[in-house]
Amino acid sequence: MIEGNSAVVLNVMAIASIAFILTSTLVSLIVLLIDQKLLDVEVHSKRRLLWMLSILPWLVGPAVAFFFVQSSISPLAYSTHWHHIDSFAIASWHGITLLIMISMLCYLIINQFFELYRNKKSLNLLTSFSKNKIDYYEVDSSESYAFTAGFLNKRIYLSSGLISQASDKELRVILDHERAHVYNNDPFKKWLFGFLSSFFLPKSSQVLKVHMLLSMELNADLKSINNNTSTLFVARTLLKMARLNSKTSKAINPNLAANFATDMLEHRLIHLLEDHKYRKISMFISGFAFLLISTVCISSIDWIHHLMETLFKH
Repeated sequence: MIEGNSAVVLNVMAIASIAFILTSTLVSLIVLLIDQKLLDVEVHSKRRLLWMLSILPWLVGPAVAFFFVQSSISPLAYSTHWHHIDSFAIASWHGITLLIMISMLCYLIINQFFELYRNKKSLNLLTSFSKNKIDYYEVDSSESYAFTAGFLNKRIYLSSGLISQASDKELRVILDHERAHVYNNDPFKKWLFGFLSSFFLPKSSQVLKVHMLLSMELNADLKSINNNTSTLFVARTLLKMARLNSKTSKAINPNLAANFATDMLEHRLIHLLEDHKYRKISMFISGFAFLLISTVCISSIDWIHHLMETLFKH
């Protein structure tokens, strides 16, 4: 049995872990419910919403833990509280919950950094076979592809096969698209969002990643449109590059790069060509979701705690 300040810290971590798991489960269910509705949301609003959903467990967990600590030393303790917050047993149900959460977090972090390491080696090898063209790196390959990769040192890669089959105007569209990925730091954001999404249920995690990928690509597509380049021409370029790209092998890990013509092509074309009014989402909804889920977590944790103590009497 651990007692004193160390026990308080461990109990706080246990409460945060339980709240994290509950929030992840709730958000996972919400994501499955709103999956198709997200297609009608305006690009920038959708990106904000997706980031909010992905970080919600990390916000609610500490907030709920803080609430329970405060309730243990205030009049609120009579309604909602955590029994014996100054004592902690590793062999108890909340000790096991904490160990599971820490193990899962360590596994995902180690897995992500191994993926980063493998990607860095692949990227360095690819760069060594490329020619620096100032704006981009030309990869000596008969295949056709264009993508942006790298975190601190972001680079645009175009294959010689693609360059030989694209007109100058098409190349400008492709480069404008990839520069948008560089400016928005999309390779890093794609990796970070993938990491945050990995804490949700598998199906919900995939839905979140698909919608974030679509938002990133749509935003980059819109940056390709200007006074000299029409929406229709950008759409035609996308179709042409997708056809050329269809028989291309993966040059780099798709989870760590932004690819011009392989990601979410159908929805991107619809967004470019259809005259559809997309909805904006108020930031008020994000705040309301945070308060609602926090309230549900507080009530649920209090109930779970009483139930477990009745069953196990740790």
